[in-house]
Amino acid sequence: MGLKKRLTVRSAFVLVLGLAILTTACGEEDLNGTHELTYGGRTVEVPKRAGKILFDSVAYPVEDAMALELPVAGVAEEKGLLYGKVHLYIRSAEVLDTKDSAAVEAFAPDAIVASSRANAEHIEKLSAVAPVVLSDAPEGDWRVDLRMLANLSGQSSKGEELIEQYDRDIRAFKKNWNPDGDKTALYAYVAKDDDAS
Repeated sequence: MGLKKRLTVRSAFVLVLGLAILTTACGEEDLNGTHELTYGGRTVEVPKRAGKILFDSVAYPVEDAMALELPVAGVAEEKGLLYGKVHLYIRSAEVLDTKDSAAVEAFAPDAIVASSRANAEHIEKLSAVAPVVLSDAPEGDWRVDLRMLANLSGQSSKGEELIEQYDRDIRAFKKNWNPDGDKTALYAYVAKDDDAS
């Protein structure tokens, strides 16, 4: 290989390396491949960005999906579990009988969020299809729960923004209703709702 050709190849390599460094510096995270997600004392190897998530008998993680504006791909066939605005949010989701392994396999989820109360045999069958994250909500800290779904769906930055916004709203609310901070008070925080219906 001549000197000119070697310099061209080397320049191209430096350019590609520089673009990779610039992309990282700009805060764009590589969301290809998998990573370890630790939640509820369990560590699971999951996609860095799971786009097609199956929610199996869990309501609170679906609410987290609403907060993240994450489209819900599939839900378990559970009557009365999800209601109100949550029910409206999932109206386009595919409804599956998650006890039917063939149906779950055909759905081909990237990941499954299931209840930690589900029996071991059921979880084992689901795990044969896709990585399973067991949700402990409502016992868990909602911030931890939201971060779990944000990290699972490749939206960790958005999850942190939502938590920071909530904390700012709470601080402003407390300052407005108890400015001196020397009173015992019961605070009730009502989430913002753009839809008055």
